[in-house]
Amino acid sequence: MPPSIAIERLYEDSLPAQRHAGEEVVALTARVDTLIRFGLYNDELLHLTGELVKARSVQCELRRQMLERTARPLSPQQREKLTRFIAEKRVMD
Repeated sequence: MPPSIAIERLYEDSLPAQRHAGEEVVALTARVDTLIRFGLYNDELLHLTGELVKARSVQCELRRQMLERTARPLSPQQREKLTRFIAEKRVMD
């Protein structure tokens, strides 16, 4: 199977989990924002902030795993070029 097809399949397979993680981060951010806006610095805010940190960590880990899996079908030269593109911010990281 060509690397482009393998990468596309891996990417598509990761979309549901990525979407869920992103929605969780957005929802928690909105809840934290609301509490802060109304000056409610309480245990709920502390709890939600912790949950937001966890959700963001999950989101980052899912992305890292997806990038790792999608790089496997590439040749060493292609992986090196992809790494350089990401470092140069030529592709979204």
